This record gives sequence, structure tokens and C-alpha cells, in this order.
Amino acid sequence: MNNRYLGALVLLPLLVMIFLGGWFLKITVLLLSVRALFEYFHVMEKKGHKPLKILGYLTWAVYYMLILFIENPLEHLSVVLALSLTLGFVYMIFHEKTTIVDVGITISGIIYTAGLFGFLILLSQKENGLYFVYSVFIISWVCDTLAYYSGRQFGRRKLNERVSPKKTVEGAIGGLI
Repeated sequence: MNNRYLGALVLLPLLVMIFLGGWFLKITVLLLSVRALFEYFHVMEKKGHKPLKILGYLTWAVYYMLILFIENPLEHLSVVLALSLTLGFVYMIFHEKTTIVDVGITISGIIYTAGLFGFLILLSQKENGLYFVYSVFIISWVCDTLAYYSGRQFGRRKLNERVSPKKTVEGAIGGLI
């Protein structure tokens, strides 16, 4: 069976959980987010960086506790990020091998993964917000599907082999359409 279909079968239960909304959506977003942070740290380590994983996962947990259990969590998120950044700098002072780049990579990973996924939860809590959350996933799926099939059918010119060797310019255009 094609890997693309296997991937779709694995993601199907997650998609159902998202469409159920409520705590099903929240738990699914948490799982996707922590997995994304894990992958982000893994990629950065492969590139020779040393993200501060404990700080990253702790900040991730505090961020989601705010989103899930505090009213108006956006008012407190800057404090959480500033505190994490400060702790990263303190850690850097006492550990010579840790660089400012490692601290920056850690904070960037939190913003990139937890930040983006967390906004799905916040969006879902607004009036008609679930429809916007659904549209994020539906638009992504349609774009990916169109890019895949138009790239297979018409793809001739490579887009960027360092990023993804099988992506083509024609596939990218098909995804935009």
C-alpha cells in the first residue's frame, strides 16, 4: 500500500477527533503540538544545535495550561515567553557549551509549534470558531492533494531539492490553485 494512504489512515482518527470538537479537539491538538515540538528539536539536533529540551517542554506545558484553564490567556503568554527566555539565558551563563542560538532555537520551537497549534484551541472557543478550525484542515488537505497530483501529472522542474527532493514548481502551482 502506498505510504501516502497509510499516512492518511493514521491521521484519519485524529481528523475525526478534531471534528468532534470540545475536549477531543483539545487533546488532539495537544498531541499534534507535542509531536511537532519533538520533531522540531530532532531536526535542530541533526543540524548540530542543542535545544534546551527540558525548558522547551516545560514552557510548552505552561503555555497549554494557560490556554486550557485561564480566561484571556493571551494576556499572560508574553510573560511565559519572557520567563523562558530569561531561564534560557541563565542556563547559558552556567553551561558554556550552550549558545544563544540554542536558546533562540528553543524559544522559536515553542512559538512555532505550541503557538500555532494553541491558536486552534483559542479559535475553536470563539463563536462559530470550530468552522474556522475545520477550514484550516480542509484547505490544507485540498492544497496538499492538488499539489501532489498536479506535481505527479505535470511536474518537471524541481522546486528546492534541499527542502524536499520530490517537490516541483508545477506541484506548488497546483496547490495554490
